[in-house]
Amino acid sequence: MTICSIHIYYLHQFQRCGREAVTSLLQQLRQAGEQLGGQVDVGSRQLVLLFPDDSAFARLQSAEAVRRCHEALLEHRASLRGAIISLADGSEVESDNGAWRYRELSGRHAIRLHFSARCQAAFRGYFSLGRRDNQETHCLYSPLLADTGLARLVQRPNLLRALGNFLQGDKVRPCRMVYVKADGASRSVLALEPVFATEAADNPGGHRLVLNLRCPPGNRRAFGPFTNCLTEEKLAQARLVADAAEQEQLDSLRPTFDYARTALELVELPAALALACASFINLVLDLLTRAAATGTASTLGTASTLGTASTLGTASTLGTASTLGTASTLGTASTLGTAWLICDRPEYFSAQARQLILERLADPTSTEKYLAISRWPLPAEWHALDNAALCIVAGPEENLGPLVPDLMAALPTELAAIIEPRALALVDQAGSADHCGAEAILDWLPAEAGLYLHARQLADGSLERDNFLAYLGKAGLQPAGAELIERLLCQAAILDPLDAMAILEPFSLPSGIGRKLAAGASQLDSLYTAFLIDLFNRGKIAATLPLLHRTGDGVDAIRFVYDAIMNSAQQPDSPAAPDTRSLSAANRELCNFYVAAREVDRKRQSAALVRANDLLDGKHSRCRFALMQAEFAYAEGNIEAMAKRTREALLLLDRSTPPKLGSRIQRMMGLAALSVEKYADAGDYLTNAAEIAEAGGDRHELCQTLYLRALVEFMSGSLVRATKLAAEARALARRLCRPDLMVDLGLMAARLDMELGLYDEAARHFAALAEFAAANQQADAGQRAAVWQARCLGYAGQTAAASDLLELHADDAEARLFRAELEILLHQPAQAAARLREPPEIQPRPFLPPDSRDRRSLFQEMEGRAICFDQANSLINDMHLALRLLASGLAEVDASKAVELAALTREARFKNNPAYATVCMYCYVLEDELQAEPVDKQTILSRAFNYLQQRAGKIEERASRAIFMEKNLWNHRLLEAAREHKFL
Repeated sequence: MTICSIHIYYLHQFQRCGREAVTSLLQQLRQAGEQLGGQVDVGSRQLVLLFPDDSAFARLQSAEAVRRCHEALLEHRASLRGAIISLADGSEVESDNGAWRYRELSGRHAIRLHFSARCQAAFRGYFSLGRRDNQETHCLYSPLLADTGLARLVQRPNLLRALGNFLQGDKVRPCRMVYVKADGASRSVLALEPVFATEAADNPGGHRLVLNLRCPPGNRRAFGPFTNCLTEEKLAQARLVADAAEQEQLDSLRPTFDYARTALELVELPAALALACASFINLVLDLLTRAAATGTASTLGTASTLGTASTLGTASTLGTASTLGTASTLGTASTLGTAWLICDRPEYFSAQARQLILERLADPTSTEKYLAISRWPLPAEWHALDNAALCIVAGPEENLGPLVPDLMAALPTELAAIIEPRALALVDQAGSADHCGAEAILDWLPAEAGLYLHARQLADGSLERDNFLAYLGKAGLQPAGAELIERLLCQAAILDPLDAMAILEPFSLPSGIGRKLAAGASQLDSLYTAFLIDLFNRGKIAATLPLLHRTGDGVDAIRFVYDAIMNSAQQPDSPAAPDTRSLSAANRELCNFYVAAREVDRKRQSAALVRANDLLDGKHSRCRFALMQAEFAYAEGNIEAMAKRTREALLLLDRSTPPKLGSRIQRMMGLAALSVEKYADAGDYLTNAAEIAEAGGDRHELCQTLYLRALVEFMSGSLVRATKLAAEARALARRLCRPDLMVDLGLMAARLDMELGLYDEAARHFAALAEFAAANQQADAGQRAAVWQARCLGYAGQTAAASDLLELHADDAEARLFRAELEILLHQPAQAAARLREPPEIQPRPFLPPDSRDRRSLFQEMEGRAICFDQANSLINDMHLALRLLASGLAEVDASKAVELAALTREARFKNNPAYATVCMYCYVLEDELQAEPVDKQTILSRAFNYLQQRAGKIEERASRAIFMEKNLWNHRLLEAAREHKFL
């Protein structure tokens, strides 16, 4: 604790200056202390400011408070008899106070500083301490608080004039990109903005700046610099000119862009996310260009970002148009104004951002122009630009060298000698960054300036200004303290005088500064890790594996570690062998296990499970391992082992369990209940899983859980509720940019339409899914959609189209089944029997982890998760057998086939099969063609009708229930038979 006591000689003071002046002075002193982290205590004879000294920035802030108090007293000295500012360490204040507390002031109007013995040593780097009772004391860094004039070195007037002349000339009109090869002098990108305020005589709208793109050299975010420069203000501006359809597209794609902004250290978005993020940026750029063309755009400053990545194109295959804008309006509006984007040092841009710009330049519907400025050649991606689109302008030499002596002459001699090397480095960057003039400046400035720069290099490009200042606030730096440090560094030309968030090149922290700042830097490092974890817990950033490499997995944040590993492992287009070198052995095996699950690799997953067994070190790890065992058992079809291990994991849950882990355990319990056809229990567990996932903001787990809840409702007969859940899950999958999940949920939704009897709608839905799947490299899902589309067409009466489509997939097991079913619908039982003569081959059960889908058969994927779970293609075999008995019985008029069908309906595995009533109808239809009834067909019909009524009763909406009864082909036949036999 540092104690600053301010004694003011109050004798006759109220008469000399008045009460208001005294009150104003005291308020000024109080503010000086409070703004810099001090606590104020007003005594009867003194004002006391208490400053903590346990934070990295405490010493500078208390020194600055003393400087401000001293200046305030000097300003009011004519109204005072005198004053003393005394600094003492908390441990010595009592003994030291006695020496000066009642000491008479030596001279009228004297304003003196007094440092205790310990404070003299502590503040020697902040004040020049005089010999005669501190009367010569002054602040060492105060000369830099005056304007040094170094901002003139980065404003580049020649470049501005050259660009201004070029923009008003004829050469600029056909160009889409203007490349200026700048010289080696440093520059402020904000200084380039005024040139776009000019208006050509024949262009009333003039040239308008839309975005000022800049990245720090340590670019560590995908789609940088767009992910930072597209601020909320810019997005709101784009929304103002968007029509209803574009606003809907913005809302749909926004979550992906937000993920790119919050996924720190993730330098390359996976393919599907990259497509959606590029689509969002394209739409926003179209809208901002339109706003600029119509005169509504405004320059909103600069942005700094980070990230390196490769893009997969800007055309969204997630159901969004590739251009995502109304280009037609741009053509007429462009005559009003020309929209520009500045690309400052594009070599620092992420590969995804560079590719996006290249594609926009090649797109004739985009009209904005780009100004690229760099001392280096254009990025390799842009070399392919057509000469007509690219204009190269020679960068004018600024010849800023002669300015340096004039600027130095205006500074104190000692200060000029320190700053001159830095000034020379700015006007000529030919030298090494290790000799950029920063070492002498940082040796002269307070140590906190070096700490601030250490923090900037630690977080530069990862944290926006608000979060960066919040991070420094954790280290005790108050906003006023941050403003002081930034002002010192700007005046020393280390930070951009026009934009304090930009470090001027060339720059690097001196190699020896680490030893000087060891304690403070170590504190900032640990606080940075804790701050990132806190941002994650508050939902401000996403957990990513690269960020986990940065923070380390030894942090006391189980949820962050688990989410980072799982988010990376579960993304379908993530690397098959992610970098796990920085992870602990246990976390490495966790990652390997779930990557293998994503890749459906039994051997790798089994090996990871075996290795994980040797790394158990506590209740949490045992819970996690039990879940891993349960998931592996489920993938193998061993439902007994799966249920046992899941219950073990459930018993080990506690409040410290990460939401993702808790949600998955509840989901596995739901899967265990579903697999033994306990639908009520399954629904309860899945509801718990959904609530945990939703509370934790885990959209992936919520999407997977909603899929299974829809499946439970389907098996129970609640088709409308299942449809709503599937739609909700599909909306989540779209926000997650998961085309694989979107296809799977689309298959389920179309299947539900078919179950209701909406054959035309289902056929259109399946057709759209087939097209969507092909565009998103989901060939197996596309084939499944096409096969089921054919089935819907057949039921809708479009038998020729159905037949042609099924012939394209003749080798598919479900397609062969549906081809025979089509013959039944065409009243050609002999042809159907011929196609069903050979039963399907018995297949081994596939290794199918819980998050995977069985796309070989929609029967097996949906009903197969509940009925005959441990078998392979039993559902197709059962449907094949039932159809074969019907077809051969009708073709041969064979009563024995009716007996076999009746026996089939009594099998336990058919009791909860949604097709139970249909199979009963097969038996009824066959018996209706026989002269004698080998089985009482009314009994069969009664079973079918009772089952149909039970399922129909689960449909809450009356209209949907009527559709299910009347539009579903087999249900309609059953209903007619029930009326005939007086069941109704």
